[in-house]
Amino acid sequence: MVFSRFYNLLAEYSTESASDKLNAWRTDTQENISEEDWGRACLKAQKNSINTRLKLIQYKWLMRVYITPAKLHHISPNIPDVCVKCLTEKGTLIHCLWECPKILVFWENVVKCLSRMVECSIPLTSTICILGIYPKDSIRTTKQSKMVDFGLLHARRVIALFWKNVEPPSFTFNNVLTYIVKGKQEEFACIWESFM
Repeated sequence: MVFSRFYNLLAEYSTESASDKLNAWRTDTQENISEEDWGRACLKAQKNSINTRLKLIQYKWLMRVYITPAKLHHISPNIPDVCVKCLTEKGTLIHCLWECPKILVFWENVVKCLSRMVECSIPLTSTICILGIYPKDSIRTTKQSKMVDFGLLHARRVIALFWKNVEPPSFTFNNVLTYIVKGKQEEFACIWESFM
C-alpha cells in the first residue's frame, strides 16, 4: 500500500511520456516513425517473448533507460563521455546501440544471419535492429516475422550484456529453451521446426 502511494506520487509529477521517447528515437534515427509503428513496437516488447527478462530488455531500449557514457559524464564530469568500444566518438545512446563501428559490424552479422535463416533480405537499418520496426512487406510469413523478431531481441540482449565491455558482442542464439521450460513446446515447434 505504501509503495502504491509512493509510485502514484512519483508518477503524478513525472513529465516524461512515451511520446517523448518516440520523438527522441525519431531524432536519433532521423526517420519519421509513425505513432502506429511505435505502438506496434511497444506491444511487440510485451509479446515478443515469454521470458520476462527479455521483455524488460526491450522495454529499456524503447524507453531509453540505458546509462551511456555521455549520461555518466553529465552526472560526473570526471567520467569520460566517449564510447567504451571505439574510444573515439561521444557515447550517446544512438552511438552505443548503432553508430559505433564495432556495434555496426555486429548488427551486419545479425542481419546477414537472420536473412539467410528466413530466406529473404532484411534491410540493415536502425529502426529494424534497435526498435524492431520493419516495413510490412519485407517479411512474408508470420513464422519469418517471429524468427526475425526473436533473433533481433536476442541481439539486443547480447548488446546489453556487453554494455560496458570494450570488446564488441558476438551473435549466437542460446535461449530458446525458455519456451520448453514455460510449457510452450507446441508453439516452439510451430515457429522453429522449419529452421532446425
